[in-house]
Amino acid sequence: MDRVLPDILHDVTLHRINKRFYSYPPERAISLAQPGLDEVEFLPIDAKLLNIRLGHVDQVSGEVRWMWPDMERYDRYGFGVAAKWQDQLICWCTAEYVSDSECGIGIETVPAFQGKNIATATAGRFVRESLARGLRPHWECNSENLASVRVAEKVGFTLTEESVFWAGQFPQP
Repeated sequence: MDRVLPDILHDVTLHRINKRFYSYPPERAISLAQPGLDEVEFLPIDAKLLNIRLGHVDQVSGEVRWMWPDMERYDRYGFGVAAKWQDQLICWCTAEYVSDSECGIGIETVPAFQGKNIATATAGRFVRESLARGLRPHWECNSENLASVRVAEKVGFTLTEESVFWAGQFPQP
């Protein structure tokens, strides 16, 4: 496929994207990591949280609005966990989609707080909430995103697939 696509799409500059897909084994016990920062509070991401004046709440709200058609649907079916420190949200993990039995994960950590085990602690609490709702969580990331790969594996996700995707843009007329 690496050789065929450029011949078919000769006018398109293609970019290879290596992806990793993980799922959480339902039989695995949840180990909740502690963040490497004192006084971190974990909160559900809901309408109440999104209406409080906190640092980065607009980014969390934007993430929810980007993945869900409207806030009413998110309030009914979606969920998430945020790490709050002092007067700001420093990490958030949201359900990007929810089916009858599965959910996808979106996670982000404010750059100043990366490398402090906060993403691992937040993701573990998200997994606990997913399983409590009867949902099996799934994690997807670029293979080159080593921080995301490490968090997924530290939380206990199992690699299920590695795939290649191609992205490109047709030239403008």
